[in-house]
Amino acid sequence: LILTELLDITDDGLQKMCSTLRKLETLDLSDCENITDRGARSIAFNCHLLRTLSTANCERVTDEGARYLSQGCSYLTGLDMSGCSLTDKALKHLRKGCTGLRRLDILCCMNITREAVQRFQKKGVEVSYNTDRP
Repeated sequence: LILTELLDITDDGLQKMCSTLRKLETLDLSDCENITDRGARSIAFNCHLLRTLSTANCERVTDEGARYLSQGCSYLTGLDMSGCSLTDKALKHLRKGCTGLRRLDILCCMNITREAVQRFQKKGVEVSYNTDRP
């Protein structure tokens, strides 16, 4: 399901959608700037079969959102959190909970260190990473 650049979508709307689309396997929320950690929680608690997810440029998604995803979306193989407000804590959560992850995009995440990325890569995950400003 592709919902990119929908500025009107909110955490409440996302929660209602996720509660009815529980078998969703792909979700793209890139550039949906009103999505926050609450939205990530709704995804994690409802869409357990999700395989690929993009919250790219959802700047209000933080380490807490990554924690939710790591707890509820264990089948993720591809995740794009580029431009989200993440630190090394997010990678720690994802490394522990999303054991099937094969690709992680975290471009423009200025508070993630190279060391944290390298720890993730040691698990065989392809990581796209830089600390450039969006």
